[in-house]
Amino acid sequence: MKRWQRQLDEHPLTSSLAKIEEILSQGISTTDQIQNYEFVRLSKIIKRTKDSIKQLDPEFAPVDQMHSVQNFIINHNIVSQVHDSINNKNYSTLASINNSFDGVMSQINLINKSITRSNSSKIDHAISSSHLQRFIALIAKEQTQMNILYQERQRKLILFLNNR
Repeated sequence: MKRWQRQLDEHPLTSSLAKIEEILSQGISTTDQIQNYEFVRLSKIIKRTKDSIKQLDPEFAPVDQMHSVQNFIINHNIVSQVHDSINNKNYSTLASINNSFDGVMSQINLINKSITRSNSSKIDHAISSSHLQRFIALIAKEQTQMNILYQERQRKLILFLNNR
């Protein structure tokens, strides 16, 4: 049993998913709703796959599917793409990354099969709630900046009108 557990723990897919999840944990700062949806979807794919691997019975782990997903991540340079997208604030590439994941979704779904629906819903809710909180904070910040700008322009208008 330890041999299979070690094989599962040391599979390169585990570290690739952890790297992507770490990059995504930085979050994004955009008010573009579509880019936010793309971010949430990618976060969901990574988190659900990573959590599914943790819950696998090592003796029944779908290693071939894990190899396929890992090869996909390497061949499409996903870790670097996600890193560049988040760090350069070029969030439009998230859609392209999500689209490329469609090609290995069947392998990911086979890995995810071991996870129960109730756990899956908890993961979805945790990701959505966390991102929604960051999005609300960003909107509040934008609103504060707009209020400051409005007050400054209103002050200038009053000064202008009084100096006429």
